[in-house]
Amino acid sequence: MIPSQVRSLKHHLKTVNEEISVLNFSSIYGANASGKSNFIKALEFAQTVITSSEERVRKSVVRESYYKGEISFKGKTSDFEFDLIIGEGIFTYGFSMNLFNFEIKSEWLYKRVNNEDIKLYEIDYDKGIKIEDILLDNLQINDNDKERFKIYISDANKSNSLFLQYINANERKLDYSIELYKIYDWFSSTMEVISTYDGAKGSEDAFLNEEDTEKLAEFLKNFGTGIERIERQVISKQDIDDINRKSIDSIADRLIEMNKQDESKIAAGMVQTNENIYFFSIDDNNELVIERIYFIHEGTSSKFPLRAESDGTRRLIEMYGVLNTVKDKVYIIDEIDRSFHPNLTYEFIKRALSNSKIQLIVTTHEDRLLDLKLLRRDEIWFVDKLMNESRLYSLEDYKVRFDKDIMKDYLLGKYGSVPTFNNLFE
Repeated sequence: MIPSQVRSLKHHLKTVNEEISVLNFSSIYGANASGKSNFIKALEFAQTVITSSEERVRKSVVRESYYKGEISFKGKTSDFEFDLIIGEGIFTYGFSMNLFNFEIKSEWLYKRVNNEDIKLYEIDYDKGIKIEDILLDNLQINDNDKERFKIYISDANKSNSLFLQYINANERKLDYSIELYKIYDWFSSTMEVISTYDGAKGSEDAFLNEEDTEKLAEFLKNFGTGIERIERQVISKQDIDDINRKSIDSIADRLIEMNKQDESKIAAGMVQTNENIYFFSIDDNNELVIERIYFIHEGTSSKFPLRAESDGTRRLIEMYGVLNTVKDKVYIIDEIDRSFHPNLTYEFIKRALSNSKIQLIVTTHEDRLLDLKLLRRDEIWFVDKLMNESRLYSLEDYKVRFDKDIMKDYLLGKYGSVPTFNNLFE
């Protein structure tokens, strides 16, 4: 997401400081099975390892996810590294692990200070853990707490969890290691991976009150869905036949507990099935309230449940949170164009580019986005597979003119990453 020397569309850049700017958008193109989704899965895998316990990682991640192009890779490690901008701080965090046996090998965290990378910590789990006092000083840990910090590191090694995950779990938080929490919070809250059939977190906020629901209706109307307004109808548990009773009771218990912990916040949540959208909340009497969402289209007073809406409308509802978030977010979306008309995808990206709060990385087949009036050259990437290995490269490598028809050239294969066909049917 580091920009090149491209001079066009400078408003797409976000300035970090006098020396560093970043791009807020990147699109990734490639033929089917080229490796686009695997790139997204790799990012999601790293996020899961960083934010989850070893037990949860083993349950949620497919085993043997290492590269199988060569048998020797079974015993090799894979490296994951992220350059992060958090507030005014610039960090590099990474880890390496053997994916075959889920064994963490090393972990590191650096901070950029006056154009120099300062090591906050680096752990080699194979050689045993030895943390120098100077590294603890970099983390601003006082002498009285250094020994406790070392114990945490030793325990993290025994648990085969990343130290960053371990120190942020189970109330092991230390007031002085605030930067460790900033890094962890970025992965757990700021970074959001949306796979092909997922929706964005935050879309449920559209049902917190009538005003927000009206905003969602206006959003859907502006995208040409024909929806005029949205209505909410209070129902009972017995009216629900597409969610089992045990799940409903679990939702109620969780929301009631949330309400007890912080009554100043609205304890609520949305559940979307193939048939309906339900909104669950807790009233002033600490009772569960269930509402079913209906859509009313232009020219009719009939109420339509979610099952009557098109796949494109459903997808828009799922993606509503992306365009309307008020938080700093990094969205990584696989197949952004799924179920969208080309014009709708174009408009969605156009609006996303105007939201300075988000950074967006998407995979897509939508060639209409290959428009240098919409995107910069360094915002367009390609994935090509050769000998079972995927290569990621930018349109910027080709130095094309700004008046070039890059959509036509891409479909002709001038930039690679397009499918090739054999003569089986000739």
